[in-house]
Amino acid sequence: MDDSRCQGQAETSNRVLWDEMARVHIETYRKVQLLRRGKETLDPVELRELGDVRGKTMLRLQCHTGTDTLAWARRGAVVTGVDFSGQAIACAERLRDELGLEARFLESNVYDLRVVLDEKFDIAYTSRGILCRLRDLNAWARIVAHFLKPGGCSTLSIPTRSATRSRNVRQGSRPSFTAGFTKRSRWCTHSARRTRDAARRRWGVVVQAREPARRRK
Repeated sequence: MDDSRCQGQAETSNRVLWDEMARVHIETYRKVQLLRRGKETLDPVELRELGDVRGKTMLRLQCHTGTDTLAWARRGAVVTGVDFSGQAIACAERLRDELGLEARFLESNVYDLRVVLDEKFDIAYTSRGILCRLRDLNAWARIVAHFLKPGGCSTLSIPTRSATRSRNVRQGSRPSFTAGFTKRSRWCTHSARRTRDAARRRWGVVVQAREPARRRK
């Protein structure tokens, strides 16, 4: 079996899995319940980094059931959420209508997004846990850059077991991501170093690995 056919079968199986997971997550996700109660669901670091988003256009890649998309919409952003799972998009649209929020959702593989979307955005937003699900990080990064307006920015969270940091990446600049880790955790140290090395090798990106501040006793 050639690589392209094998890859196509893998993506089909992955889409079926995420269709099934969407049905479960829309009923069990804590973020869904928090949204319904009008509570904040976004990460404080991301809120601080992006600041006031009222009136800004935002592209939310790999949006799944739309919780982050709708949380940003509630803060005044004009948001478009994209996911390759048709069931996830259907769940996101139902949740949007239930909450009475304004957001657009598109069903598309992120690598094919240029076929169905011809716009530029102020912000390209991605949350945790997406890098490991991408088959081609270089192509994904080029797509992010393609959809940004001049002077626009992209934000990406890189989680480790102990801490998460995020950094804005402005179009036309040399991006710098920050990965949190602690010296006491070998797994986190390895994860931060691996993120740093991979980013430098693939994108020419400088990654700063920082130890989070210790809590006061």
